[in-house]
Amino acid sequence: QEALVNASKHALPGAVTVSLSYEAEVLMLSVENAGTAVPSTSPPGYGLLGMKERAQAMGGEVSAGFRADGGFRVDAQLPLVSVSRGSEREES
Repeated sequence: QEALVNASKHALPGAVTVSLSYEAEVLMLSVENAGTAVPSTSPPGYGLLGMKERAQAMGGEVSAGFRADGGFRVDAQLPLVSVSRGSEREES
């Protein structure tokens, strides 16, 4: 959600494209707007920093910034973790 806000806030006008792909152990997410880059005049917020911190806490990473040909892009790589149903306990 934060990536969608940033892609639409920092590059106007234009549609935002969301792409998801995965491999055996990683989920890759890309959110981008190919519109005209619009540098913010307001003080920076904590949205991008928060996304980066949450991804790092899970062993992933986030990068974001203006595209060379215009627009704004957010990329995330997050590890996929499998949960074993056999390790769950039921309490009565």
